[in-house]
Amino acid sequence: MFNQPRHFIDVFNQGKTPFEFTAAASIPGLCLSETKGTVVKDQRLWINVDWSKAPKGAASGMVILAGTSNNVAVKVKCL
Repeated sequence: MFNQPRHFIDVFNQGKTPFEFTAAASIPGLCLSETKGTVVKDQRLWINVDWSKAPKGAASGMVILAGTSNNVAVKVKCL
């Protein structure tokens, strides 16, 4: 579709050892380009919204990233 901006989250490795990660969206319709992978240096996750599945109106959700020892929640606002 036209006029749908793409956004991303960069997952990066601060150490020397590659690590596994998982990513999950907290609301329906929030689509991630990858839901798991291995980070050697960095990995870009693209985010878009499938409006046919998203909650009606303005909504916000989270992308939950889980890695070696830390979980990170990134707030996403869908307008």
